[in-house]
Amino acid sequence: MRFSRKYFGILFLFVFSVIPYANTLTNSFVWDDHDFIVDRYEIRDIGNVAKYFTQDVYGIYRPLREILYHYAYSSSGNSPLYYHLMAILFHASVVILAFLVIRKLFGYDIAFFASLIFAVHPLHIERVTNMTASFDILGIILFLLSFFFYISYREKADKKMLVFSIVTFALSLLASEEALTLPFLVILYEFVFGRDGHAGYYKAIPHFALLAGFVIFRTFVLGIGARTQEYPGGSFFVTFLTMPKIIIEYLLLVFFPFGLTPFRKVEYVNSFGIWFVLPVIAILLCFYLVYKYRKNNALVFFSGWFVIALLPFLNILPLQKIIAERYMYVASLALIALISCLILKFKKYSYQILGIVVTFFIILTLHNNSFWKDDFTLYSRGLSLNPEDVQANNNMGKFFFDMGDYETAFYYYNASIKTNPRYHKALVNMGVLQSKIGNYRESVNYFITAINVTPGSWLAYEKLGITYMRAGDNESARQMFLTAIKLNENYYSAYSKLAALYGNMGNYSLALAYIEKALEINPYYAEAHFNLGVLYELNGRMEEAKQFYINAAVLDPGNKAYQEKAR
Repeated sequence: MRFSRKYFGILFLFVFSVIPYANTLTNSFVWDDHDFIVDRYEIRDIGNVAKYFTQDVYGIYRPLREILYHYAYSSSGNSPLYYHLMAILFHASVVILAFLVIRKLFGYDIAFFASLIFAVHPLHIERVTNMTASFDILGIILFLLSFFFYISYREKADKKMLVFSIVTFALSLLASEEALTLPFLVILYEFVFGRDGHAGYYKAIPHFALLAGFVIFRTFVLGIGARTQEYPGGSFFVTFLTMPKIIIEYLLLVFFPFGLTPFRKVEYVNSFGIWFVLPVIAILLCFYLVYKYRKNNALVFFSGWFVIALLPFLNILPLQKIIAERYMYVASLALIALISCLILKFKKYSYQILGIVVTFFIILTLHNNSFWKDDFTLYSRGLSLNPEDVQANNNMGKFFFDMGDYETAFYYYNASIKTNPRYHKALVNMGVLQSKIGNYRESVNYFITAINVTPGSWLAYEKLGITYMRAGDNESARQMFLTAIKLNENYYSAYSKLAALYGNMGNYSLALAYIEKALEINPYYAEAHFNLGVLYELNGRMEEAKQFYINAAVLDPGNKAYQEKAR
């Protein structure tokens, strides 16, 4: 009977992990999916796998995630349906593992209630519906699997389980930074459930040793540190003052998951005033209640889990955002488990309450998924809730720029820069727009401002070079392209632009050398294929030119110029 109940529960949880996200299967790639998936030429070539273990991607070191991207691309190309399906399966795996872990610690009922509510909770949309973030779930799967094996090791004294735990922990570190917290979760387990007193803490030594080795390897051998150097509040002090308020907001989002968007409005706290003091008092009160009822293992364990899971997102090291709903994915499970304990207190009505909560959350999740249908719906939702958000305005501007609506693009770029005159992406995008419409002086000013804000921006130097080239200042353009290449020797776009410049100047040998370098770095770069076609055509090699025009048209079917030349 117990066997069948367990597996019925797993099957039920799987089904209810799928239902809330079924309508995402028709959604497009959105937001940073374009950078990490759609336009990532590296994930298309199996030969790049070794590089994933020695290089970061936009400041992120998650080699197993990159391999997963490669597998997804190899299996489906750029099919959003396939990526969304994988995301749903990852989420279902987390739900089932959460059930198995909690069941080991607190029994079937709490595990089932907590996992079911977790499966359908709207707060997880940014983690599951956003395909880029969903692939980070691989690290969470391995994290939970490692913890499950550790619990099994402590229950049965089976050394094999300890080995499994260490191996899966090592793999989880290569998939997501959230796994860094596992050794602390092991300590928490020993504190709450350990039978060996202080000696039990030594059981965590292998995990801490592995963690230390990983941090040393990543930081000092590979040289990969924090993703950004600037705190979201502009300084550590302002970020520190604001974080207590953010923690309270996270708590409230678990109970009241409304107004969900990746572009949340944040009012930063600049002094030790009421908006710092009140959240701190609320947090201290929570700690006091946990201490007062410290004999309640569920309260102590899940409270500790919440704190530990949130540690990577407290901006001790700077993050790009001070708050993000996806940051709560693992931490929310702890609060949901505590809510489940409370629901189970209503013994006679517990399943009715569960049914109401689950039904409401499914409806809410399905509704919010629709905002992620495409870039326009996502950014519109963000701007409806937070009209001054610099990222949402910039992204909406890019959307309209790509559509050829430069007037509307200008409006949104300008709104972004007005809110934050130092927002690098909007400055660069505005420079590109001004260059496109022939306002070269304005364009140069925006690029110079962007470079002053971010001196190492090879993108800004390349775009500035394009403006100089359009204005007929070939020498300045050449210097800008060379500077971009100096800053990033693998920046294939700058090689392609430099090749076009030399081609225009009649220096075909140098043009050919640079265009071949661009294609060596990125064989899937449509512009380089097109430019090489132009180069061959100028030299009378029409057959070869035609082939490269066809290559460009295949790689970028939406480009009319490429299609026309390929005919």
